[in-house]
Amino acid sequence: MKKANSTIRLFLAAFCCFLVGGGLMAQTDVDRTFNTGAFLNETGWEIVNVGTNVVYDCEDAGLAPNAVPGTITLPGLPDGNYEVRAFDSFGDGWNGGSMTVRNTATQAVLGNCLNATHGGGGNNTCPGPSAGGGVVCAFSLCGPCTTPLACPADISVSTDPGVCAAVVNFTVQGACTVPIDVDVPSGSTFPPGNTVVTASTCDNSTAASCSFNVFVADLVAPVLNCPADMTISLNPGLCCQAVNFNVTATDNC
Repeated sequence: MKKANSTIRLFLAAFCCFLVGGGLMAQTDVDRTFNTGAFLNETGWEIVNVGTNVVYDCEDAGLAPNAVPGTITLPGLPDGNYEVRAFDSFGDGWNGGSMTVRNTATQAVLGNCLNATHGGGGNNTCPGPSAGGGVVCAFSLCGPCTTPLACPADISVSTDPGVCAAVVNFTVQGACTVPIDVDVPSGSTFPPGNTVVTASTCDNSTAASCSFNVFVADLVAPVLNCPADMTISLNPGLCCQAVNFNVTATDNC
């Protein structure tokens, strides 16, 4: 028979503001909905900011009272990547329980931890973070951007000496405080011709992007390698002579 332990809920309110690089970090209100499963006395979880290791929602596994199904709002979560780590005092998972994480303002689903049957075994201790647990859901947050995502102007360069390519460095101006994804990062080796570089980030889960062109021109002319001057003596009785020689060419592309 499964152990009839109880649980206690401890909700950790987020800080009102975070300072990052001298400016305010964007924040997002999040709705966390726990959907009922069997043996709620065993169920626990922690919602953790992976970068800072701060826990923003915590439910003890194996302590009274039981986990309560329903929705609560976690206010002002800072930008970053989050994990929902499941615990179960009996060690057999959430027994059909599930969790959904939504953006409070838009109700867009950020994380869908459906039928989380493989929560980590053992108990967690709030306020956490606790060792163990199984990651049953992950989501990212980025709040409203105060600075537009700005790509550089189009870039034109020539190939690097001796190679058929060019290493190109550039800077994409940041938006929000979340990382910017660039499909061809700065410092990459670009081939001759035109390459479209696209940078993207998000604003409250809405994609924002910009793009620019990197054109690499091959301005190095081919090099011909001719043999040295040749002096040929005609064979007796002939007024012409076949002469063999080799001319080669090299090019960086």
